[in-house]
Amino acid sequence: MVDVGETWQCMEDTPSQQLTELENKALLKGLEHKYLTTISNARWLLQPIPSRGGKDVWEVDIPEEFIP
Repeated sequence: MVDVGETWQCMEDTPSQQLTELENKALLKGLEHKYLTTISNARWLLQPIPSRGGKDVWEVDIPEEFIP
């Protein structure tokens, strides 16, 4: 599980020092005109949940007792 934060577009006039810092955090080069979303507070569920992946986004019901 992660906490999802703000999404913003990285503009081409972003100062080079800030752009380098963002590229290091994103593990991706060439962020100009790309959309970035902050995620934080990554944590494991208390038990795994078997699920088949799907194309794009899919939903999984998480039992409350699995949430830390």
